[in-house]
Formats: sequence, C-alpha cells, structure tokens
Amino acid sequence: DGAECGNRFRICFTGTAQGRAMGECAWAMGYRRAAVLGDLSSDYSQGTSEAFCRRFTELGGEVAARLSYTAGDTDFSVLLTLLRDSRPQAVFLPGYDAGAGLIRRQARQMGLDCAFFSGDTFDSPVLEELAGEGLDKVYFSNHYDPQGERLEEFAERFEAEYGEFPSAYASLGYDSVMLFADALVRADSPEPQDIAAALGETEGYPGVTGDITFDGRGNAVKIPIVNAIV
Repeated sequence: DGAECGNRFRICFTGTAQGRAMGECAWAMGYRRAAVLGDLSSDYSQGTSEAFCRRFTELGGEVAARLSYTAGDTDFSVLLTLLRDSRPQAVFLPGYDAGAGLIRRQARQMGLDCAFFSGDTFDSPVLEELAGEGLDKVYFSNHYDPQGERLEEFAERFEAEYGEFPSAYASLGYDSVMLFADALVRADSPEPQDIAAALGETEGYPGVTGDITFDGRGNAVKIPIVNAIV
C-alpha cells in the first residue's frame, strides 16, 4: 500500500481497502461485536485484519477478540473455543482457502454459527470443498460482480474456451492485459517510461472487474464488491 509506484501498477484493490470495506459491511449489516482470526504468517492477513479492526471500531463496533493461527495448522479447536467464548456476532477471517475452509468447518461443528467475513481469498472452490456442506453466512470482498452485465460477455468466451466460469483472478488477468494494451495505444510509443506515464493517467477504464483509475501510488481506485454465500 506504500510508496510512489514508479513503473509498478496494481490492478486489484489493496488489502487495506478490503479490510475497511468489510468493517463497514459488518457494521451496515447490524453487527456490533466482532472477533478477528488472522494468519500470523501472512502480511496480507495481518494488514487486512488491522484495517478491519480500525474501521469497525471507528464506526462504533467492538472487537471482542483478536486471535491468530499459522498457515499449515489443521486443528483449531483451542483457538475456536477462545473465539466462541468471546461471544462474537461476526468473525473476520482474512485467510487463504486451506486454513480458512477448515476453520469454517470446525467452527460449525463446535456450534459457532455466527457470520464470517473475509477478503478476496475466499473466492475459491477449494474453500467450499474444505468447509464442507452447509457453507453459509459467509461474506467476502471481491474484485467483480459475478452477475454483472460487463462481465457477461467475457465470461461466455472464457467458459467456451476453458469450460468453467472465470474466477476473479482470471478476470483481473484479462483486465491487466487489456489495460496495458490501452495504455500502449494512448502512449503512442513503445518506450517503458511513456507507457508507464499513460498507465498513471488511467481514469475510469471500463474493465470487466469495474472502472479502473490509478492513484499516485499505482494502486487501482476501485470499489470492493461484497459476494455472499448464504
């Protein structure tokens, strides 16, 4: 999320943006007491957790517990007991699919039936496989609206070629290539510095993942979209 970008541009929104958005989402849905369970080995998870806590408490919410696990863990019973004892209405779990899926399954087995919030790492079929049947009350920020009109044409072509609906990451990859091509045309030059300048001037590019504008640090200014499994 840091310094001036130089020739580096990020087409996805930042972890900070995701954490803030999900803090606002949890508050808007009426949750006032949350717990956070982050992956200690992941900078993404820790930074997103911090942004969630900051925004949720700014709005008036209470973070009743902030706990951590490490990628590769498989037994979360002790951690989930502590989590359950904190009596959260919602849990923010910005982890990758392997650990997060197991946590969601074990939480349900322990009777922890509150809502779970996360970031874009929850856009994964592996999560649903590991979480098991009955995966519900899950809300996560994502890079696109899977039912959006702009995505429809791309999705049809993608499914015809690969036999599956495009993930957010496939859609971001497509936008990355097309946005670079657009900047190359606007720069009217093959020189890297000219292309970088054109990318930096991008404003409102109509990607399949939404309108894209770059800020002074090379981060895409976009609105995170909340996907739900209910």
